[in-house]
Amino acid sequence: MNGDIEGSGDIQSMLNWSLGVPNYAFCYLFQNCTALSIPPELPATSLAPYCYLRMFNNCTSLTTAPELPATTLAIYCYGAMFYGCASLVSAPELPATILAGYCYYRMFAYCTSLVNGPSELPSKNIDTVIGQKIILTQPDWFKPLTSADAIAKLKPKPTI
Repeated sequence: MNGDIEGSGDIQSMLNWSLGVPNYAFCYLFQNCTALSIPPELPATSLAPYCYLRMFNNCTSLTTAPELPATTLAIYCYGAMFYGCASLVSAPELPATILAGYCYYRMFAYCTSLVNGPSELPSKNIDTVIGQKIILTQPDWFKPLTSADAIAKLKPKPTI
């Protein structure tokens, strides 16, 4: 394919809702789609295991992440979701209050242009998430070690 590819609309329209959201629903969907510049909408508020695993893996033209309004996460649901998205500049807010094992695992790994992280992590069980080194990425400011460090380091850096 040549040129930019733009996702539009609600990605959930691809599902047969009588079956619910299956595990792995959108796993690897856009992997290596280097021309994808605008992602589709991801409006789900409760996620299934592995549902967005590596969804945008190596989408090197992606500069903006979709909003991620989910408040209830499942195991590996956002695992390596933006892995290798070298043009991604800002991370989306992560409003989830119910986390699961490895839900943020390597979510922003190798996002080498990332300069802004989420403004806060509202979950009360962030220590479990940080203990599993869930959000591992290249920028030093996005490698939290403790929940206090995580909240301090994930605050957006002021632009000069």
